[in-house]
Amino acid sequence: MNLNSSIKYEEYKWKNLPIGGGGYVTGICIHPLEPDLIYIRTDVGGCYRWDKHEAGWIPLMDCFGLEERNFYGIDGIALDRLRPDIVYAACGKYSKHKLSTYYPVLQQGECCDVLKSEDRGRTWRRTNLNKDFEGNLDLRWFGECIAVDPNNSSIVYCGTRYDGLWRSYEAAENDSWKRVDGIQGDSEGKGVRSILFDINSEKTGISQIIYISICGDGIYRSDDAGLFWTKLEGSSINTARMTLGDNGILYVTSDNGVYMYNGSWVDVSPKKGMAYCAIDVDKMNCKHLVCAENYNGFWCPVYNSEDGGISWTSINENVITHNDVPWWPKEYFSAATSSIVIDPQDGKKVWLTDWYGVWKTEDINAVPCHFYSHEKGHEEMVSFTMACPTEGANILTAIAEMMETDILT
Repeated sequence: MNLNSSIKYEEYKWKNLPIGGGGYVTGICIHPLEPDLIYIRTDVGGCYRWDKHEAGWIPLMDCFGLEERNFYGIDGIALDRLRPDIVYAACGKYSKHKLSTYYPVLQQGECCDVLKSEDRGRTWRRTNLNKDFEGNLDLRWFGECIAVDPNNSSIVYCGTRYDGLWRSYEAAENDSWKRVDGIQGDSEGKGVRSILFDINSEKTGISQIIYISICGDGIYRSDDAGLFWTKLEGSSINTARMTLGDNGILYVTSDNGVYMYNGSWVDVSPKKGMAYCAIDVDKMNCKHLVCAENYNGFWCPVYNSEDGGISWTSINENVITHNDVPWWPKEYFSAATSSIVIDPQDGKKVWLTDWYGVWKTEDINAVPCHFYSHEKGHEEMVSFTMACPTEGANILTAIAEMMETDILT
């Protein structure tokens, strides 16, 4: 008897069942020259690129199979200012270091690496740095640990959790990564968490001034394109993020405030003694700054300054939120805020990322200030089980990536 003769086949097209965000968006990068070329990174869902025509996010790492699942944790992302099609991602949810009984060490065949794409994330290839990243562990909300020299596409720097600072002079090709002298590793897995170039320090086609932050140590600066490094005395040992104005003034956030550096450190915190992470300076107006407090809670205060941090305005009291996820409660706005970026083409537009997704306002100065969530395509929920009842809801799912245990229908 031919069993197959009794089976009827129907063509079925699999599609994504949208739930709506829910996972930690740990960073956002906007290309400085090409409008609307925007990437976000997440702790367990890979990275995404903005699709302005669909007003949603394109997942860029669904191509990875089970054996490459560790690549879904993104510890840093970098764009090439001179070549918009190029994007780098420092990938690894977990490392071979067993930090606790909760987080697993890597299994046989799993790995971390810097991946490079030359087609805006449609395809990726490994660069064989093969150092530990921990995109789903502590400090994943800190600044980008990888950066391309804005004046030279061939020069790429990458900070690691345990093995110091690495550099390639060949755009991460041909196994060209070399360790940078003078920057020590870190046995606790904090390491080099942020890298920042001064675009206006170009000499012979190379940026001369570079800043790096080493968690637990401080901020270091090089004035000779990375040959020698000097620690900036008085810098915070727990710098979260850095941003640099066109006037050369450095702003940093830390676990105890916001600080400005222009030869010496000045505390310019909106509220003294608070923890801050997200910060950015307007690329067209170096007096315009935005920042946000950071704590494990909701509605972290967002601040706006028009005078270089001398004074700040809290926008939270005048924010009206509009979300595109029906089940999101109001308190989800600005939750454990990780990054905030001013659109380099329009200083009024500001993007914000947090525990659950991505928000944008068209005018940070408006009163009231309207923030809209943009979750289409950002599907990062971890679904453990599903059931289809015979009546009532079409489907029930039990998921993670939420503050509390929830059942969504």
